[in-house]
Amino acid sequence: PNSNLMSICIEHMTSSLQNKFLANGIKFLPPSDINTFASIKTVQNSLNLINSTPTLAKTIKILAKTTHFIESESPFHDLSYSDPQIPFSIFVSISSEFPDGALRLSESIIHESMHVQLSLIERCINLVEISQNRHYSPWQREMRPASGILHAVYVFSVIWQWLENLPKTPANELYINNRRAQIKSELSQRDVKSCAQDLTSMGQKILFLAIGSLK
Repeated sequence: PNSNLMSICIEHMTSSLQNKFLANGIKFLPPSDINTFASIKTVQNSLNLINSTPTLAKTIKILAKTTHFIESESPFHDLSYSDPQIPFSIFVSISSEFPDGALRLSESIIHESMHVQLSLIERCINLVEISQNRHYSPWQREMRPASGILHAVYVFSVIWQWLENLPKTPANELYINNRRAQIKSELSQRDVKSCAQDLTSMGQKILFLAIGSLK
């Protein structure tokens, strides 16, 4: 078997550990909801979609050592989370009842894994020069520090490239076109380059490379 292929380790936290996340509004799916045929098939299909970009799959396999499934407010809304203080762990919701459920799960896994990656880089290299200033985030729809904008642009640049590499089936193409249009629309709401002045030279390099790939 190809050792570079994407796989995940699904972990279920004890109730005492889960309680620590409740304060942030994070609720975990019970194992009975995860161990269904539909959920397992969605996870398998999701991993196959990530494996369509082998270098990305290899990277995520290193970064996302543990995956936790969490509840979403609505099956139409995906929820994902990661914490710099909890490296190599990602938290994602799953919507196995929808035809695009695997695509949505793939994107959530990629999204949070790239946050983990950039957070790990920040532990070694300073990317932000000025942390006090705030800039409008079209994704969060609120004012955010430069690091938040950098993270968002970086994450969506990787998702953009993954979308380009997906097999061009009718179902995939519908998802690809909708997501790329949405990402472009969100980027157009604000000149994200405006936060560059608050970044270090390395932070600026990552930002401009990410923006350049979103074409």
